[in-house]
Amino acid sequence: MSGKLPGGCAVVAPGRFDLVVTAGNESVTKEMAVGGRQDGVSALRTGEHWLANLLYPAEAPIPKDSAIESIEILYPELDISIFGWGMNWLILFFVLSMVFGFALKGTLGVHI
Repeated sequence: MSGKLPGGCAVVAPGRFDLVVTAGNESVTKEMAVGGRQDGVSALRTGEHWLANLLYPAEAPIPKDSAIESIEILYPELDISIFGWGMNWLILFFVLSMVFGFALKGTLGVHI
């Protein structure tokens, strides 16, 4: 699998890589995954804001005095095919959580 990056760079093998963004004499890195699984890789690295740190905790925040505010990599959405229907993983997670919750409510001693 290969992919094109801005600036004419190319990735020719799957794996995890550090993308380096430079503004003037300052550089900020962002971890990215190419090909295969993308587990544990954040799509966004942003500055020192408490909400951004809560939503994207995988990488250290970019310092406040940096000229670079954020780096975002747009990964394709993870769709799962169930009986021929494509759906987002979050919908499947919600549905399965509800099904197993109701199925195990007696075993776990939960009364609704």
